[in-house]
Amino acid sequence: MVYVWDTRVKCGNKIARLSTGAMVLCCCWGPTNGTCGGVLPWLAAGGGTPSDSFNASSDNVCGWLRVYDPRMWKPLGDCTSRESNRERRSEGDSTKEREAHWCCVNSCSPVTLGDGSVGVFSSGRDSAVRIWQLPVGPGGLTSPRLVETLDCSKANQRLVLLK
Repeated sequence: MVYVWDTRVKCGNKIARLSTGAMVLCCCWGPTNGTCGGVLPWLAAGGGTPSDSFNASSDNVCGWLRVYDPRMWKPLGDCTSRESNRERRSEGDSTKEREAHWCCVNSCSPVTLGDGSVGVFSSGRDSAVRIWQLPVGPGGLTSPRLVETLDCSKANQRLVLLK
């Protein structure tokens, strides 16, 4: 679960409770200062449950990353890599339709892409960094789209992202 609180209120006021289906390990807010062409702010949350864990939820989602619209607190969509060829072997296996990274997403951050659009970059236990674009449609942001996957699994490879 992700709980959103308004810290401007004296005792704090819970605004929303967002069901995620698995353990939350990271979250970030999208830009709110109008630097991305008037795009509304958004919230991204990610996490996952290792497949060998006994703490799995009923959804049992490994390596998930979901983007929410704060106007109604509804999901804009899930970041799905669809690069995984692994099939479900048994009932307890993770749901592949929501998998952004293998095992878990351990960090996410907003980013402005080269064309001026907004996006999220995420890293996971699979030693990959993925960049997701949040396309703008008629009603605002739409479902995330995978732009690039950078493989950082080699010991001599280092990735530096400048903000």
